[in-house]
Amino acid sequence: MNNFKEIFVFLGFQYICTAHADVSQIVYIGEDAFLECNMSGAKIAWNFYSNEDPTNEIEISYMSRLVDNSGKYAIADEGRILTIANVTAGDAGRYMCDSLQGDRPERQRFNVTVQRRTTSNTLSVFLLNVMATTLRVVHATALHYIITQ
Repeated sequence: MNNFKEIFVFLGFQYICTAHADVSQIVYIGEDAFLECNMSGAKIAWNFYSNEDPTNEIEISYMSRLVDNSGKYAIADEGRILTIANVTAGDAGRYMCDSLQGDRPERQRFNVTVQRRTTSNTLSVFLLNVMATTLRVVHATALHYIITQ
């Protein structure tokens, strides 16, 4: 994993931290997204910067406790896993997970892209399943014919 140094403010103090390489994730509208912060800090904070207004920081959790009580977000595993419920286009953007363990601050970024499932994608999967089932039936019928002859 590519790590680099970055300056950030956490718990009111400025730190030079280890920043992990960005993680990109595609999520579909209406589904839940799960972001896992692969760090081992005792104090974890999640923040969100929307693509619609990237200058507006939204605090989701602070010191491993949920701040946003809208029901949109949930955290688990001592703050390491962030769940975004029923994803909408407005959930696209950059999520930051900041962790502090003693004097070792870390940061991980998640770039979340939200897409709409297309009918053609769903139809393609359905048609492939139908074709596979049809081939199994044809194959079974041919075997039955050969055996009974």
